[in-house]
Amino acid sequence: MKQRFPLVIAVLLLAMTACDFEPSPKLSVSPNPLEVSAEGGKVTLSVSAVGQWKTKSDYGQYYGIRYNVYPYCGKGDAEISVTIEPNPTIEPGRGNISFECVSGDKTCIVSLTVSQKGAEPVSEFADWNEVRVPAAGGSFSAVWVFNFRGWIEIDTEDVTYTTTGNENGWLYGSTEVTFSVPANTTGHDREIRVSTYLGNDLDKPLNVYKFTQAGS
Repeated sequence: MKQRFPLVIAVLLLAMTACDFEPSPKLSVSPNPLEVSAEGGKVTLSVSAVGQWKTKSDYGQYYGIRYNVYPYCGKGDAEISVTIEPNPTIEPGRGNISFECVSGDKTCIVSLTVSQKGAEPVSEFADWNEVRVPAAGGSFSAVWVFNFRGWIEIDTEDVTYTTTGNENGWLYGSTEVTFSVPANTTGHDREIRVSTYLGNDLDKPLNVYKFTQAGS
């Protein structure tokens, strides 16, 4: 009878160990890294996991990348959709989406690197009309659309402009530009050119517009 005790104890220890065992968490996400166009779109990712997994956030924004993940949590292998919103600026975006996998008291974290191309440069007047300003002077307005820090140059010193409305700190968006034209005392018609620039390109305007003013 005494010879059977070691065997019984070994069986009990094995049973207790089996009940307490939790596999180590494993997690991978592919493709990783992820590259998307400036237009964004929906991408399907494969998640391979041992344990419960979730994203840190189902929606977020990091360094220009705006994304939405669905589903944002699960268990084991799965396919998920990541929707990347369009990048409105010429600056490329780059960010990370963190995934966390838990098994027992152990945690595994994987970062999905996302790179997004910048949009084509835009610095233009959306509703430009080649107006003719009377000799006595006057003003007119046009909507300027841009997708990075830009500026406007006028080739005639006495013509000025003011802007109103832009919620994005001149990074991208639109604003109304009002041109103020003083009286023309030269006695002949004149043509005024308006150039739009973007970013650090000091030499070449993206667009050139013109309007005329009658002579006195």
